[in-house]
Amino acid sequence: MIGHFLFPQTCMICGTLGVSACHECLKGSLNPLQARCIQCGKPFPCGIHPDSIPVFSGNIHEGICREMILHLKYRGRSSLGEVMGKALASSISLPENADYLVPIPLHSGSKRKFNQSLLIAKGIQKELGILVLDSLKWKVSQGRQVNKDPVQRKQMPQDVFRISLGELKGKRIILVDDVITTGTTLNRAVRFFRRNGSFPVAAITWTASL
Repeated sequence: MIGHFLFPQTCMICGTLGVSACHECLKGSLNPLQARCIQCGKPFPCGIHPDSIPVFSGNIHEGICREMILHLKYRGRSSLGEVMGKALASSISLPENADYLVPIPLHSGSKRKFNQSLLIAKGIQKELGILVLDSLKWKVSQGRQVNKDPVQRKQMPQDVFRISLGELKGKRIILVDDVITTGTTLNRAVRFFRRNGSFPVAAITWTASL
């Protein structure tokens, strides 16, 4: 209680004390995009990639939704992650009967003390009851994707992931990330899980850079 008065949290949108962000404020900031093909970005199903999966995003990566990501990732407001995930899950209809939510891991060598995609996934779990399995890890160092242009992102090697724990063979998976830009990272993850006998059925991100 004393800590609250010394360092009170306030909702970034309405200023309410005691919360990092109000659930209703977050839901109001979202304008879910139409599900898109994870391979080409066209509305899903695109008719071009029959083996593709849909990616669902809460909004375009701009305005208050972009600010939320910046505060979460770069200003240490880790408490935003789960409430963002809950708002996202309550705003988007995901495929039913998924077995696990699998977050995209932090890039190798990251100094961040938490994985924002994992926190968002935990919020989705609280809303929908789908278990989170934090099993995906980078096999090779990729560095910060945010520093790369679209051409560099698409040059990511095919075999960049490994599984650190858990048995996912035969399981239906929803991938979770904070932002989708070119879709390269998510596509590499989809291919990795398929090669290992799992079934990615969708991906979900807080925002999308269009």
